Amino acid sequence: MAQTRGVECYKIGPGFVSRCFPRGFEHDTWSRLDFDSTQWASRAWTFQEATLSTLMILFAQSGRYFSCGAGLVWEYGGVLEEPLNSSVHGIVQDTSAADMYRNWNLKIATQFLGRQATYLADSLLALSGTAQIFATALDDEYVAGLWKGDLLAGLFWKMKDSLRSYFAELLQSLDDPWIRPSWSWVGRPAGRSAVGKVRGFGPGRCNLYPARSSAVLRMQYDTLKAQTVPSGMTSMIRVYPLALGWYHLPDDDDDCDGKRLSDTGNSYLEQPGDNKVAFSYHLDFFPNPDVNDPHQSWKQDLTLVLLGSINYESSESEDDLGETPCGLIIHQAKRNSCEYCRVGTFGPSTSEASSGTVFDLDMDFCYNWESRSPKVI
Repeated sequence: MAQTRGVECYKIGPGFVSRCFPRGFEHDTWSRLDFDSTQWASRAWTFQEATLSTLMILFAQSGRYFSCGAGLVWEYGGVLEEPLNSSVHGIVQDTSAADMYRNWNLKIATQFLGRQATYLADSLLALSGTAQIFATALDDEYVAGLWKGDLLAGLFWKMKDSLRSYFAELLQSLDDPWIRPSWSWVGRPAGRSAVGKVRGFGPGRCNLYPARSSAVLRMQYDTLKAQTVPSGMTSMIRVYPLALGWYHLPDDDDDCDGKRLSDTGNSYLEQPGDNKVAFSYHLDFFPNPDVNDPHQSWKQDLTLVLLGSINYESSESEDDLGETPCGLIIHQAKRNSCEYCRVGTFGPSTSEASSGTVFDLDMDFCYNWESRSPKVI
């Protein structure tokens, strides 16, 4: 930019392309190649500069860009691209509450996470301005990245990468007072200074927002209380301790013997009569092989917590695809403690039954589970 003499204003001079960028994939655009690796697009505190602004002029090495709620326009090509970040004003305007909750999960959470923060404790503050606009539009209470009016769906976040290599390291990290609550994606770091990156929402291996069908969630509890001060989530809910044993359900191309769990997959509970009750799971860590614990004994200390049921209504078929239980996987925060941490989720099985002895987990089976009131911190 060049400053005009004698006048307190600035004029934008002619732009130029300083270097060329190879376009390796169809989804690559000039703006993505220019901005994705910049500090402005990777810092937590700059996120709200994009989401709270209705109009922006962005300067990059490949030229200048004009950004608004409709998209991003490059000064040379004039081709409309997807905006770098969704404008919160466009998301909440003339939109139903259900769509706003969905947009928060898909367009706010997934774009914010993965950003760098000098202090991870600042993560909530760096999102507070965006959350305030949503709170006004929704008339709802915001709780550490989630919404009380959409708490069931919000609890089923899943990270893009395994958060910790070992189960013990995950539990140790959750002792940090700043990495709380464990049921919120905001408190899960990816390294020392980066916020963990959400890749989607859904229990176990299932997705809440599939392209060709809609997921209907139903609560399976009377009340679910969530608060951040003091941190905790409590409810009288049904639980199933996994101390009785659960096993990996190998896929057709899986060489696993069925005894070792991965970070995501299908599993089953053994029942009398050699019957197997199958469900899918997604863990918040990657259970690397441990020579000191080859049988992964920690898995017997986990507990399934029934929170809801999920039913997919396909747009290609009028058939009812069935109602299947879903919920959290928790573990004691400390030995001899009545407090628990979220370490994963479970949901419908995504594996075809290979024999008559394998059945999908159903609601009738869950209604026989023990009722408890655990506090998930």
